[in-house]
Amino acid sequence: MVRAMHVALLGGVAVHVGGCEFREPVPGPLGRVALAYLVLHRDRPVTRDDLAEALWGGEDLPETWQSALRGIVFRLRRALGAVGLPGGEVLQNTFGC
Repeated sequence: MVRAMHVALLGGVAVHVGGCEFREPVPGPLGRVALAYLVLHRDRPVTRDDLAEALWGGEDLPETWQSALRGIVFRLRRALGAVGLPGGEVLQNTFGC
């Protein structure tokens, strides 16, 4: 069961879980951008392409963007797990990212 999570995006990133605050829990600027984008679009599925465009822009995709995106999502899941959330349940996918 996923517990309630509150994410603060202004004035630094913070995740609040069960009355505890974790400031800057997500490693790296791309991880923070990914978390912010996913929180802002939590009401709908986000495609790999959507997330990649949010991270790198449509024209600046690195050649290995799919691999880089998998790494960012992996680290984001691990960071959420470290604050007591089941990262695999919070960030689900249907495309193997």
